Amino acid sequence: MISSPSCSPGPATGCGRPGGLGRGLPELGSSISKERLRLCVSGGTGWTPRHARLRAPAGAGGGIFLLVILVAMSNVATAAPSPSVSQSPPFHGTHHVASSVQSTGCGGSASLVVPPTFNLTTGVGREFGKSAAYGCGPPTFSDTGFTEATTGFDSLPVVAHAPAPKNWSVTFRLNVSWNLSATPINPFGGPFAWASASWVVAAVLYDLTTSSASVSLENTSFALPTNSSTTGNVSGYFAQTAVFSLTNFANLTVIGHHYICQFFVETFEWTYAPSGTSAHASARLNLATGGHQVKLLHWSLS
Repeated sequence: MISSPSCSPGPATGCGRPGGLGRGLPELGSSISKERLRLCVSGGTGWTPRHARLRAPAGAGGGIFLLVILVAMSNVATAAPSPSVSQSPPFHGTHHVASSVQSTGCGGSASLVVPPTFNLTTGVGREFGKSAAYGCGPPTFSDTGFTEATTGFDSLPVVAHAPAPKNWSVTFRLNVSWNLSATPINPFGGPFAWASASWVVAAVLYDLTTSSASVSLENTSFALPTNSSTTGNVSGYFAQTAVFSLTNFANLTVIGHHYICQFFVETFEWTYAPSGTSAHASARLNLATGGHQVKLLHWSLS
């Protein structure tokens, strides 16, 4: 059973998730394009993989290899049905948006073509980052560009009553495209330029009472980097309608605790060029124009 509390604490940030989201660069020179699902559950001894379900994507193209890894541990309990929170647009809560733009060297540049936004009325989030790098300046240095953007939403708080809710689901639709280019790698070796992009879809049931995530689901995808192509050019799109869901999940909530549902998408794109060369790279990751966007369709807790 769930009810809304009398007060509305501010949105949680950081989510208490181990290691953060998507902070590392791809391993250059390897085919690392993949999609990964991770579920973490907080507890007295730290974070433990548990059972989760992600329905298959609706479609993909442009050189992205999909591999869903489900790490499961049975943790099912039966309980009588309880009243639920079930929300579709318009959503009630606060925006979960952030961004970072960085560049280094005389040949690095980066910008947000469309800064991150999220519309609570429609459930639509948008963002669009681009960067470029060319190898200017003295050798042994580097020129880089990088953008990171986050769009999403934090729900209003709810209070768990007996029987404690054990079911949680988040449904979303994602459509993203990318255009990456770099000077082809010299077959005789030497430093080379590259461009890469990735994105993370995350849903978090955050316990405001303990200031920690009760559960955190993350779906991470990488576009193939430019060094995977002999031409140095990689472009494509990814379209997905999916559901993160947990059913009859023991210890999902604690009676009397306050919770919010967080949903957000983080996008990352990078470019690099070694200084003192004629190499160059560019990257564009579009989640904002031409029909590209993320849309939160529904979330529920029961």
